[in-house]
Amino acid sequence: ENISLVDIVIELVDARIPYSSKNPDLDTIAKNKHRIVLLNKCDLADDKATAIWQEYFENQGFRVIRINALKGNGFGEITDTARDLMKEKIEKLKARGRINVPIRSMIVGIPNVGKSTFINKYVGKVTAKTGDKPGVTRGKQWIKLKKDFELMDTPGILWPKFEDQQVGLKLAFTGAINDDILDPENMALAFINHMVARDTECIKKRYQIEFDSIDEPHEILAKIAVARGFKKKGDEPDLERTGKIMMDEFRGGKLGKITLELPEDIDDMLEKKAAREAEKALLDKEFGKLVAHGSYTMNLCTADPDARAFAADILCDDLRRMAALPDNYYNFHPGSHVGQGVDTGIAQIADALKKALEPAYPVTVL
Repeated sequence: ENISLVDIVIELVDARIPYSSKNPDLDTIAKNKHRIVLLNKCDLADDKATAIWQEYFENQGFRVIRINALKGNGFGEITDTARDLMKEKIEKLKARGRINVPIRSMIVGIPNVGKSTFINKYVGKVTAKTGDKPGVTRGKQWIKLKKDFELMDTPGILWPKFEDQQVGLKLAFTGAINDDILDPENMALAFINHMVARDTECIKKRYQIEFDSIDEPHEILAKIAVARGFKKKGDEPDLERTGKIMMDEFRGGKLGKITLELPEDIDDMLEKKAAREAEKALLDKEFGKLVAHGSYTMNLCTADPDARAFAADILCDDLRRMAALPDNYYNFHPGSHVGQGVDTGIAQIADALKKALEPAYPVTVL
């Protein structure tokens, strides 16, 4: 209902992950509105990759502006672009006798993408809140930026449920979702695994280490720990501390200007999503998983230990998908317990599932 009150929808995305930080629902909700995409944090993203993304969005009909919300870089283009988009409509209204025609826009973005920082910097100290407008839900406010330009300040649009594990990981890498979901060590391992497939030089150069692309992520993280002198008692590499430092340095740009995805990755992501959905549909049918009435129920009571172990493996996979976590996050593989009793492992899985889904979705494991 708020979108119906504006002429232009301005969407803020992270230039390091433009696709993963873009709300896919918005293309449907705001399909009849003028659109401006702001590539935020361009100072942290690869310049060539940002140019590629700008061309990609422009080819889809968006106006694209590169900005740095912290420093205010690129802000001057926003108002000018909005006026250009509305030029024809404003001229028609003036011809009918409307003299002062304000341009009304809405700024949207997923949580933690930098929307509040952008608004505070963009608004500045010279603006005035014009109060509630008719038809605007309580709590929404219009901010008058200039005589002819108003911005709707709204709560952040919540990120929809993302089923793609890679999308969830990229949001975690950039700090867009809570770090509590993925511990520092496992996040760093997933990040290393991602960078090995894209560009290893940023890691080698920053930490002055050498490794091959076939090396395991935990081996690479251990080398970084040794290079930094991060050790635990017993002279063991402190991988947790190393992981936290590594992710902080990536987010702060100390690993260099890095973009984690390109438009060419989208087709691959969509193909994998379709394959996962087909696999999940098959598994749902095969093992009788029931999702109904807001609860998650799975029968693990079959007498066959092999079947129970396999069913538990499926439950682990579902958990990882729903929580958007890497395969190694839950370091328990019930399939390996065949012949040793899988009941203990199932209890661990049930506990992890409850932590991931409740209280939003009550969990029952039979």
